[in-house]
Amino acid sequence: TAILSIILITCICTNANADTVGQNTDTRISFSHFYVNDGLSQGTVMSSCQDSTGHMWFATLDGLNRYDGYRFKVYRHNPEDTTSINDNIIRKVYIDSRGDLWVGTAKGFAMYDRKMDCFRNVSTGKLTVTGIAEASDEGMMLIAAGGSLRFFNRETWAWNDNGAPYQSEKFGATIMYCSGSAIWIGTSSEGLFCYSKSTGELKRISSFK
Repeated sequence: TAILSIILITCICTNANADTVGQNTDTRISFSHFYVNDGLSQGTVMSSCQDSTGHMWFATLDGLNRYDGYRFKVYRHNPEDTTSINDNIIRKVYIDSRGDLWVGTAKGFAMYDRKMDCFRNVSTGKLTVTGIAEASDEGMMLIAAGGSLRFFNRETWAWNDNGAPYQSEKFGATIMYCSGSAIWIGTSSEGLFCYSKSTGELKRISSFK
C-alpha cells in the first residue's frame, strides 16, 4: 500500500495587495501528512474537496473519507442499505454552487444528504464516473461516465440526453475543472476540451494563443 496519501495545506498565504507589490514578504506554508495509520481508508487518493462546513472529502479506492480536522470518517457500500454509497471505488468528489457534495464511483454517482448522513445514488452500470461538474444554474449536471459526457437533471433526478455534448468510447474524461462559464475537460487520449455553459458548445483545444 502507498504510504504517502494526502498533503493538506493548512496555512494559505493571501495575495499581496498593491501596497506590498515588490516587497520581500515571508510566505511560509505548513503541510500536514496523513497516512492509513491515521485513519485514511486507503493510500490512493483520486480526488479531494472541501465543503462549506470545513470538512475535507477524499476519494480513495476503498471508500469515501471525510476529515473534520481531528479524525476520519469512512463511508463504504453496504449491500443491505440502499442509502449507502453505491461502490467502494471512489473516483471523484465535487461540491456544486449549492454546497452539495457529489461523488463519482465505479458504478455510478451519488449526492450526499448532509442532514440524514446518507446518499442518493444513480447507477451507470459498469461505467465508471470520472468527472462531475455543474453545467447550468438550473440544476443540470455534466457527468463523465465511461467514454461519454451526459447531462443529468438534479431537479427531475433523471438523465437528459438532449444535446449531450459527446458520446464516444475513446473520450475518457480524466479531469473536469470549472472556471466561470467554462468547464475544462482533460481526456485520456482525445486531448483537452472546453465546454461553454452559456452556448452549450464543446470545443477541442488544439493550441493556446
